[in-house]
Amino acid sequence: MAQKKFIVGGLIVLVVAIAAWWMLSSGPLGQPAGARDAENAVKEFGEKLQSIPIGAESDTLAERLQAQYGELVDPALLEQWSGEPLEILGRPTDSLWADRIEVESTKEEEPGQYRVTGTLIGVAPDSENRETAGTRMISVLVENKNESWIIIDITLGSDYE
Repeated sequence: MAQKKFIVGGLIVLVVAIAAWWMLSSGPLGQPAGARDAENAVKEFGEKLQSIPIGAESDTLAERLQAQYGELVDPALLEQWSGEPLEILGRPTDSLWADRIEVESTKEEEPGQYRVTGTLIGVAPDSENRETAGTRMISVLVENKNESWIIIDITLGSDYE
């Protein structure tokens, strides 16, 4: 009888251990770890959107881009932004500043690559409480490169609404 209790107890511990491992590796509601990591890269990028001042000189712009976004954005995209400063996402050039990205969905495009879509939240430059002043659609392509999730492409919707 004691042997049956030991076996049942062992099976229960095994099932709990497997369930815990699955939940930790899959994320909320069975979301694959890659999707979660891609979303986290987009959210982290969104937290840095106002870090490149509009007044930065072109000779220091590449350095600032690398310092702020280097671990999150593909070098080719950083180089493109260095050549076209007004295209840098988050650089305040109009009445609203990009403040953050609110993720709405994540879809695997191909193995190791996810399309993260959401809303880019804009705030007024003088807003102290970061109150939403406008929104626009954003789609970010994130790829796993050398065990890091890197943004390789960004597509914006029309102007802020």
